[in-house]
Amino acid sequence: MDAGTEAGARLRAVLDVERNGGEIIVQNLDGTKVRIVSRLEGTARVVQHFNGTMNRPALTARYEGDEVTHWGDFNEDTRVDYQYVRRFDGGVMVQTWLEDKDLNGEFEIRRTQIGSRGTVKVVRERMQDLEGGGRGYVVESVEEGPAVEEERDEGMSTLATCDSMAGFPEDLGSTASLVDLPNLQVVIGGAPGACNSEQTSRILEALKQIPARIECLSGSNKDLGQLMKSAFSSGHDLFIGCGGQCPGTRAATDVGPPSDFDAALSGPYRSNLNARGVENAEGLDRTLLHELLHWGAGIRHGPGDGGTDTVWSCARFCSRCSTDGVGGGFPAADCARCSSPDKKGSCGVQFVEHTLEGCEHFAAQSRGRGVDPNYLHCIVSEGVASTCRACRVGSYAYCDGGLIPREGPVAFRCCTRCDEGRLGVTQFRGSPALRVDRRFRR
Repeated sequence: MDAGTEAGARLRAVLDVERNGGEIIVQNLDGTKVRIVSRLEGTARVVQHFNGTMNRPALTARYEGDEVTHWGDFNEDTRVDYQYVRRFDGGVMVQTWLEDKDLNGEFEIRRTQIGSRGTVKVVRERMQDLEGGGRGYVVESVEEGPAVEEERDEGMSTLATCDSMAGFPEDLGSTASLVDLPNLQVVIGGAPGACNSEQTSRILEALKQIPARIECLSGSNKDLGQLMKSAFSSGHDLFIGCGGQCPGTRAATDVGPPSDFDAALSGPYRSNLNARGVENAEGLDRTLLHELLHWGAGIRHGPGDGGTDTVWSCARFCSRCSTDGVGGGFPAADCARCSSPDKKGSCGVQFVEHTLEGCEHFAAQSRGRGVDPNYLHCIVSEGVASTCRACRVGSYAYCDGGLIPREGPVAFRCCTRCDEGRLGVTQFRGSPALRVDRRFRR
């Protein structure tokens, strides 16, 4: 046990309010403040986050047993732009995420995760125009795999013959923990797979940094921060061992979020560290945050696991903007990928060019906004024009490449391709050069 840290004391105070009710004001790293209010509604606990002096909650979380629902109105426009639901169907954990990334009132992304231990199935869908009219979700990908998530080194893929939980200690009777995070139990005692005294010291020292990392996470992404805090206050232990044996794997962890039903069904939650990962003391707190995101927030790596999904990005960004690990090197992009829509702009913006197929849509957007409709046709010959099929458009984007929602582009170059298939058409009657509207530069 340890005397604790200032960040740990703040985290304990927040967890106390969320568990037992009341109100607390928390200051984010950027100086803004969040008011957290917790109350009982029948048998359900409701936790709400209010930005500054706002009276409308930016995030509402409802907990009733193992059933959880989060609603996010991050831009405070009275429309829900994020929803998370966790429920159990026939004893199987089902989690659903709905996201309105454009903040236009439509959930364009739906992700469903079925299972927590054993095998997990992840279905990713996107809202699209349907043949025959209307809009609906279309499946983009379906993945199934073991519920254990791994942090691997660059260039290392999962080895089918290597069990990343092999070597995890069987005897969990002797453990060490911190007063700030009492349910993170480091397994000690000399049994196979347990952490020796040097490893235990390094892990506990790295765990001291986690409360500050959770403050960063909560300030950037309220929902992820809330999921993590609810895991810490759940009473479920995560046992950390040092028996990892798979080459190129720093750590492996049971996917959460932790629940009574899942613990009763599948036993204790485990995180198995590889000895070489523990020896990397400089990056150990990042590795631990990475694993805690799997356990506490229940999120898995994205398709392809290129090191730029939410887990990798949040772990790096909230570990002093580390560039360590697969996909690292651009902290501003990690910031944007980790942040909720209302916080992405604080990571910076960039001006990007992209091709817009179907200039009719561009024409409809641009009328009355300073774009001459004549620019949306290319000249084939004297007096003969052809409709554009592709326009080069400039827009402001977040640092993760996502376009900033606003009414129409801020710059354009029309007719890069026309009906007849002509490419590289350059003859336009007064076609403007692609320009930057500096009013939107940050």
